[in-house]
Amino acid sequence: MLGIDSSKAQLYDYDYHYESIANETIKNLYQILGKQAIQIEHVGSTAIRGILAKPIIDIVIGVKQLSIAFEMREQMEKHHFLFSKTKLNNTMIAFKCEANSKRTHNIYFVLFGGERWDEFILFRDYLNKHPECAKEYEKLKLLLAEQFENHIHNYTEGKSEFISDILEKAKQEVHSDIYL
Repeated sequence: MLGIDSSKAQLYDYDYHYESIANETIKNLYQILGKQAIQIEHVGSTAIRGILAKPIIDIVIGVKQLSIAFEMREQMEKHHFLFSKTKLNNTMIAFKCEANSKRTHNIYFVLFGGERWDEFILFRDYLNKHPECAKEYEKLKLLLAEQFENHIHNYTEGKSEFISDILEKAKQEVHSDIYL
């Protein structure tokens, strides 16, 4: 199953089709963006193997300048990726894709190699490398989804401390790997 009312915190079993759907979306985005996209990656909970997730594919697009997102807006919208908003103090520009009134994709333009890019990639890679931490994240998500099913902002905010802790661990791990 792909797609959900994005205002709700509803979690579903991991679906191995997420990876192929994300890969197809990434292929389409490269065709739309061409050389404007330095790198495109599947991120978010659907990119973490084996955990419950909202069935929305998150994709991050690394670009040289965020203005590229606005320059490519018309092309993106021709392919049903609709501008959503500018987020996190103008460090990320979001698009969305919907089908049958359900959000299926979140697409984020960020500076390639910048802080937001690194956070997306580090978080995904750390949880895939450490399944025990992924399961802790899943437990937290379940608890928050029960408490805040109809309050997505509270659900998202409730994950912030855990995400920050994982990012710190991931940065330490990468740093120690460099010096081994």
